[in-house]
Amino acid sequence: MQTHIIQDYLSDYRQWKSRVARSVRELEGWLGIQGELNEENRAHIRRTLSALQEHRLRIAVLGEPGRGKSVLIDALFFADYQEPLLTASQESGKHSARCPLEILWDERRNESYLRLLPIESRTQNLSIAALKKDPKYWVHYPLQTQDLAQLVSTLSEIRKQKSISLGEAKRLGLLEEANREGSNLGKVSVMKWRYAIMSFPHPLFKQGLSLISVPDLQGLASEPELLADLLPKSQALLFLLAADTAVSANDREIWRYLSHRLERSWDKTLIVLNKSDLLWDQPQNPKAEEPEVQRQITYIANTLVVQEDRIAAVSARMGFQAKVNEDDLLLAKSQLSELEHRISRQILEERYQQLSNVLDVEIGQLVNRSRQRITQRIQNIESQLAELEEMRKKSADVLEHLLHRIQADKDLYLKSISLFQASREKLLAETEIMRQSLNKELIDQLLEENQQELEHAWSTSALLGHMKQLFDELGRAVQKLIHESERVRRLLLRTYRRFDRELGFNLSPPEVFSTAAFVAEAEQIQRAARLFYKRPRVFLLPKAVVIDHYRDLVERFNALFDSFRADFERSMRLSLQPIIDQIEENKRNIALRVENLERINRSKDNLQERIDEANKQYVETAKQLTALRNINNALRYNPLKERKSPKTASSAARTQTLSASS
Repeated sequence: MQTHIIQDYLSDYRQWKSRVARSVRELEGWLGIQGELNEENRAHIRRTLSALQEHRLRIAVLGEPGRGKSVLIDALFFADYQEPLLTASQESGKHSARCPLEILWDERRNESYLRLLPIESRTQNLSIAALKKDPKYWVHYPLQTQDLAQLVSTLSEIRKQKSISLGEAKRLGLLEEANREGSNLGKVSVMKWRYAIMSFPHPLFKQGLSLISVPDLQGLASEPELLADLLPKSQALLFLLAADTAVSANDREIWRYLSHRLERSWDKTLIVLNKSDLLWDQPQNPKAEEPEVQRQITYIANTLVVQEDRIAAVSARMGFQAKVNEDDLLLAKSQLSELEHRISRQILEERYQQLSNVLDVEIGQLVNRSRQRITQRIQNIESQLAELEEMRKKSADVLEHLLHRIQADKDLYLKSISLFQASREKLLAETEIMRQSLNKELIDQLLEENQQELEHAWSTSALLGHMKQLFDELGRAVQKLIHESERVRRLLLRTYRRFDRELGFNLSPPEVFSTAAFVAEAEQIQRAARLFYKRPRVFLLPKAVVIDHYRDLVERFNALFDSFRADFERSMRLSLQPIIDQIEENKRNIALRVENLERINRSKDNLQERIDEANKQYVETAKQLTALRNINNALRYNPLKERKSPKTASSAARTQTLSASS
């Protein structure tokens, strides 16, 4: 019995993305009808549709050996085999370590396989991401997905070790592991493989889900890329503990290590207390007011200083057995289904937030600006209709009053132009300061000077000192940009408030260039740099290796600055656009009102025609606004709002179990 909880959530996610993509294309058509589909707006549409096409979702599973990572993965994804797949590939009775394992479906190759990266690849001075692009570095094993014995036998390769000399361990940057393991006649045992990728045709993996199972703290420390890139980009992180060990010293060490290095990404981690079935039959303490499982959850929460709702107790072993035997009661008791709900919800909440941010940046301002303009147009038509009704009297006093009103609006229009020009000059002066901080030549000069210092460094220690100095300076540059962007934002806010106060422009200032994504990426690069130059064995690496790693990080920082510079320039071009739209709309409205007076003065018969025309314009414009609101509502729809929370699902499962038991 294979449950479909994660699949149902992913189905909702795909339907939501299709709905949003359809709405974005409707917006594109709407802008075309309005004559507003310029190149800038086309670019917003393209970037949004491109972001929606990205379908990769990742779960990361972390924990010390013996916590049940393989059993949990088998229970979540491979119960249809009736026999454990990953669990069976490890030696019976031993908690054998293995290299990081990534499970996905390779759409491009469209085949099942196991690819293994030899530990010797560490001498290539290339990231895992770079090595993934070149198959020559990998050992390739085809997988026969209908042959369980072949699968288990092939997957057992992941856990193999090899004996190498201390000199080879040092060359591979594994001296720390060698010292920890000890040596025997100058030989040490290390993992044979550095990284494993399993392409598997599971329906969930074919829908874009991927999973990375990360080894112990020792494995994490040897691969900084996991902490710097792969784990932070996962939508859900599961940290496994086990009921038979509670929170061991190693568990606490890895928790502290990860929480300090992953920082914000660690906040989305769900702690999974596995093997909870070991506590089911324990005699209850008569003095205790709560079950043993709950008491251990409370202990874990206090030990790791987290809220209890971040902890889920589960028996992966019993959940797997329940799926194989189609035992609904045992499945409910194992709490595996509740965990699937929580994982799925975490994945979708994270991805929904990411895409919502893209929609806000790329589409949100565009929709708001269009809605403000159409709303203003409707208000202007209503004012025209009121004036036309007054003209029915066609008295000299009425016409003179209307002429005075139009003249007053003309004066406001001229004032708005003058105020706009003054405001634009102030904004240009303020943004010029920002441009100087983003000046590519200045940043390139800083990097070039540091590069020269690196090349003249005599030792790895001196080289690392220059590297740290550079990233400290880049960090200060980031903080300066944050400060200056806040000054620009405050100036824009004051400008819009002044137009509202003095001219009645009821406009919301656009969200110019959000610094949040820029800061998060900059922190991630700086974190990767810190992880590199603070590693104890980094002083043993050759100078060329350190310089190569430095260049890779600098390229990422350079690309980040280039991207932020482009976002800044694009945002500033649009920062005053709502005010420009309002001024143009006011000019158009004044021209129409003057035309009304002139035509009606020539012939009284024109009055009803103008009223009919204005009413028709009102109806058509109201339809445009309704269409835009419908598009906006579709863009803002939250696919998770109708989903039951995990707590609700959990309560229902426990009720069902208790009812059956009684």
